Amino acid sequence: MVDVVVGVVPYVPSGSMAFLPRDTFAYESALAYDGGDDGTSILRRVIRESPGFLRPGGALVLELGGDEANALRSDFERHGFGEVVVFEDDDGDVRGVEATFFRSGPAMIR
Repeated sequence: MVDVVVGVVPYVPSGSMAFLPRDTFAYESALAYDGGDDGTSILRRVIRESPGFLRPGGALVLELGGDEANALRSDFERHGFGEVVVFEDDDGDVRGVEATFFRSGPAMIR
């Protein structure tokens, strides 16, 4: 078991891929960015599978954006994560989350 799982996985909604800068794809394929219809497909998988690696009290840290933190609220709760802290950049845009694994209990997103 580990204390921290960190993930930078594809989280761009499929419909938003066309809005990424073209140079984004100079060295990486679209697979590195495409997170499915709402951008949460792979994020949900990481949330579902990370409890198999985390000790109680451990943290899951994920890069994400938009309203994905709120969209994932029930996933965090269902898979045993408690407090979920949302990180924003200087412009107030959501950039990531840190979720604490407790095995049970409701997620509190702040």
